[in-house]
Formats: sequence, C-alpha cells, structure tokens
Amino acid sequence: MLRLTFHTIHAQRLAILARRPAVCRLDGAKVSKRLCHGAAFTLVELLLVMTILTVIMAIVAPTLSRSMRGHKIDEEATRFVALTEYARSEAISQGIPMVVWIDGKAQSFGLDPQSDYYQSKTHRQYTLNSDVHFDAITGGTPNTPSIIFSASGTPDPASVESLRLVDRFGVAHLINRRSDGWGYQIAAQ
Repeated sequence: MLRLTFHTIHAQRLAILARRPAVCRLDGAKVSKRLCHGAAFTLVELLLVMTILTVIMAIVAPTLSRSMRGHKIDEEATRFVALTEYARSEAISQGIPMVVWIDGKAQSFGLDPQSDYYQSKTHRQYTLNSDVHFDAITGGTPNTPSIIFSASGTPDPASVESLRLVDRFGVAHLINRRSDGWGYQIAAQ
C-alpha cells in the first residue's frame, strides 16, 4: 500500500514546479521569471540614471541660485520694517517714546525706550545677516542714526528719512518713510 505523507506530497509539488519554464504571468502577459521576483538594476542602468540627474541639476542649479539670491536681503528689510512697526506700537501702548537705533559699524539695529524712560523693559537687538549690510542712511544724526517714535506713535521729524540695505550680490532695498509720515516701508525698486 502506498502511503503518502505531507513530506512526499510537498516533494512532488516542488518537482513539478522545477519542471515548469522560467516564465510567470503578470496581468495576463508572459514575463520573465527575473522580473517576477524583483531583480535589481544593472550597473549600467544606475549610471545612466545618475548621469541624467546630474545633467538636470546642472541646468536647474543656476536658476535656483538666482531665485534664492534676493531671499536674505528681503528677509532683513522685512525684519527692519517690522521692528519699526513694533516700536510704533510699543510707543503708543506704553506711552513712552521708543528709539529704533542703527549701528552701521556693527551692522546691527535694535529698539530701546528713549533714554529718559528706563522703566520700560522693551529691548530688542538684531544683527544683519553676514551677506547684508547698511549702505546709505539719510537723515537723522550722523553719529547714531535712529528713528524716534513719540508716545503718540509719530516718527520724530529728525529721524532717519531712508536707509539702504545691500547684499553681497549688489541687490539693494531702500527703506524710506511712508508718504503719510506714520511709518516706514520697503520702497519699490
């Protein structure tokens, strides 16, 4: 009597599978066994893809560089204008004159209460990005150019009229007093 065990049935199935051709079906189409079992890419295919990516990056990199070029100066100009708006707001809310000072040598700027009013804890100090510097400051006192906001929020007539920020690529932003006289803006170039 022939007795079949699990092991003999499994061995017979393996023998049948081994005799089949090296072809499998994928969506009804015959595909080689190599593709059915997830074979790897060849070295030539990988080198070809790397070459194509290198060419694409060589074409895209200069464009990307030009678009990023003005980013730092935009950021610094926006930060300076935001500080002037904050100074105006603090002057009104605290009823204390606020001074936005500019240090061209240290390439920094900041906010402090006017020297007669030390009870305010408002103090801010910022350093320009190393790629950006103050180029020209018009108006204000030559030693310490500043913008003074009175307790009512109006800029002092003796405050800085405009200043110019320039980055290492020569891109410049002019920040000047708004036409209504209540604050500062980044002028259109």
